Amino acid sequence: MDKQRTASPTRRPDLLDPATLSQLGGIEFIAREVVEGFLMGLHRSPHRGFSAEFAELRAYQAGDDLRYIDWRMYGRSDRFFVKQFEQETNLRAHLLLDVSESMGWSSDPGVQPTKLWYAKHLAASLALILLRQGDSVGLLAFHDTIVDRVQARGGRRQWSELARRLTALQATGGTSAEGALRDLAVRL
Repeated sequence: MDKQRTASPTRRPDLLDPATLSQLGGIEFIAREVVEGFLMGLHRSPHRGFSAEFAELRAYQAGDDLRYIDWRMYGRSDRFFVKQFEQETNLRAHLLLDVSESMGWSSDPGVQPTKLWYAKHLAASLALILLRQGDSVGLLAFHDTIVDRVQARGGRRQWSELARRLTALQATGGTSAEGALRDLAVRL
């Protein structure tokens, strides 16, 4: 007796195909604004640190690390100056996804994907790019209320969790971004 192969309900379907994944390989997102985070990363921080990117000189203060004294500047001015460098930090991104009934619309039902399909794939692509560069990503799915929330974290497990949750989302309910934005603002 042959057993039919059926997809396991616990198996996560791939949200992004291999061709799309390979196209995302060289893309990076770098914040235009200064980002404040706890971990070292790709984005400019409002804090000064000691890295490869020189930022400016400042007057020496007692307790400064002597390794960072600019001896050439001392030779010209007879005053001690310390080299400061840009500190880089990680970004904490929150993806907001409208899963209202209107997102189930397709220009050619049965042939063209829905708006929600495109939104899920865009969210998955953004999440993967950000996670690959060491940033944290969270998800807030909403219609007229919040449907699903994934805390912003980094790492491979986060990608699996985001992909699983994105795949499960359905287009239902009315539309009201106000509540979702208010909820996110409280959490930030």
